[in-house]
Amino acid sequence: MSDSQKVDHRQGLLRKQVKRMLVRRFQSGFAAGTPHVKWLEELGLSGNRCRTGCDVVDNAFFQRPAGESLGRHPDDAPTLISCIRLLPRKNVFRILECLAGRTSQWKWMIVGDGPERQEIQQRIVELDLAERVTVAGHVPYSELPALYASAHVYIQPSIVEQWGLAVNEAMASGLPVLVSNRCGCREDLVREGINGFTFDPFDESGIADALTRMLERRSEWAPMGEASRSIIASWDVGRFASGFWAACQLAIGEPERRSTRLTDRVVRLCL
Repeated sequence: MSDSQKVDHRQGLLRKQVKRMLVRRFQSGFAAGTPHVKWLEELGLSGNRCRTGCDVVDNAFFQRPAGESLGRHPDDAPTLISCIRLLPRKNVFRILECLAGRTSQWKWMIVGDGPERQEIQQRIVELDLAERVTVAGHVPYSELPALYASAHVYIQPSIVEQWGLAVNEAMASGLPVLVSNRCGCREDLVREGINGFTFDPFDESGIADALTRMLERRSEWAPMGEASRSIIASWDVGRFASGFWAACQLAIGEPERRSTRLTDRVVRLCL
């Protein structure tokens, strides 16, 4: 079972070779999505022996009952939401810089806590963003659907993100999404211009462009949100169950791969 992708970390020759020695011992793989299957293929496991769906959420939990109105109004100030740990790899400071520049129309609600919280709050004050950026801290899971319903667009700005389950949650809630191209979910869940946009998380100008493009499409946010619902519908807990079972069946039907004593020793030393 793997939700690692090639871009997650620097892949030195020795590290990659050890991973190949490990992966080649398996008969099947259960991966998060497309980039994760590609990585397993590069490490020696055939893609046709892999199944996807190990990173899903209970979509129904985030969908509003029929007839229930949104907590947001079309004329409200455009509001971004992110549900993230406040860690360096989540790239919060670069988004703050963008919001202080030419994308000043946006508000941003950050849901989550972590070691960078105090520094983030200090930077918000320094950039004069206190009226537009809110750090909500830790929020119980049961309250997340209401928070998603109060925003217009979800943004996942990470520079390292194996998948990004909060993107699933936001899409199930009917939100358009802005997703870093380093997030593992971007190939399977984001369709450019249909339900959102991707961006390079290291490129502040590119992030600002993505925010501007999304704002220019404001009149289309409702259909983009519906497109998110449609796309995420096939990425539910049922997909996890069927994908896991299919991977098990593939493994059972394949002869065990024998490894050498040297391979066993190297793998044990590196794990």
